[in-house]
Amino acid sequence: MRCLVRKIVVKETPEEYVRQETLHHLLSFFPSHLIAVEVSLKKLSPLQKVPNRRVDIVCFTPCLLSPSLLIECKASCPKTEVFDQLLGYNYFIRAQAIGIAWPENISIRSNQKILYEGEINMIPRSLVTAPKS
Repeated sequence: MRCLVRKIVVKETPEEYVRQETLHHLLSFFPSHLIAVEVSLKKLSPLQKVPNRRVDIVCFTPCLLSPSLLIECKASCPKTEVFDQLLGYNYFIRAQAIGIAWPENISIRSNQKILYEGEINMIPRSLVTAPKS
């Protein structure tokens, strides 16, 4: 399987399938150069003491190149603790919204408020503000 953003061949795993499905839909809102995939927290955070972790997907706003959406991909319906993991990542990244994607579904939140929960292919355009270039 070839990654839609990284343009490399990646191992076909259930989680990777979810990642590529999510990217497929995000690319209708964000140009590929505003999406980072499997990137280290250390590359995204100006803080010195950052855990050695990788985030699945980060989408950036075009003006300031600040993170607007952070997404963690899971192979199956996520447990509640996954949002805690994502909140921990976002402590360093400071994205405007966070989301968890699992097969054909996504939950996007901001400040603990659910902005959208449903099918990935039905994400409202109003949730993603980056113009397609």
